[in-house]
Amino acid sequence: MSSGEHESPESQIPQSYGVPPPPAVPSGPIQWNLLFRTASPLAIVTGVVTFLFFPVGLLLVLPLSLKRIITRYRPFPHGTLSAGQGALAGIFMALLSFLAFVGFFFATFSVNRGPMLSKLHEIARKNPDPQAQQIMLWYTSNEGFTIVIAFVLVFFLVIFLIAGGINGALITRAKKRGSAP
Repeated sequence: MSSGEHESPESQIPQSYGVPPPPAVPSGPIQWNLLFRTASPLAIVTGVVTFLFFPVGLLLVLPLSLKRIITRYRPFPHGTLSAGQGALAGIFMALLSFLAFVGFFFATFSVNRGPMLSKLHEIARKNPDPQAQQIMLWYTSNEGFTIVIAFVLVFFLVIFLIAGGINGALITRAKKRGSAP
């Protein structure tokens, strides 16, 4: 007679039932080449969508793309990504997305530069304050317009990096024990 013939079905449940899984093994350093190959296609899509639909692209498309990229990357380093590594991956994804955003920005900007400058000239002429007129006209000069565009791009770069870092850290954060999956 074998030992399992007279046992109840409940006693045949594995001993690990109800016990939390073993702690995740931390992964090694991020494999940047692999992450680049994984992230590049979605980063281009994210950058273009963010340019076309600014808040939606950054607040919805970037986190969804980043989640997909981290999910596709996880099996390769044979371990889980820490929140810090997730933030770095998110910043990297955001930087790639920003490069696509800048490419699309300059392509659109080169076509619309004339109408934008004429609109700024018109706004400057309508302003009753002569000092404000001078400032607005300086912004339409080559030097002023270059500085304004540089500030706008730096502003967007900071927004991209912050959004990418926060989303990457949130996606890879460790779940607390006792919480639902």
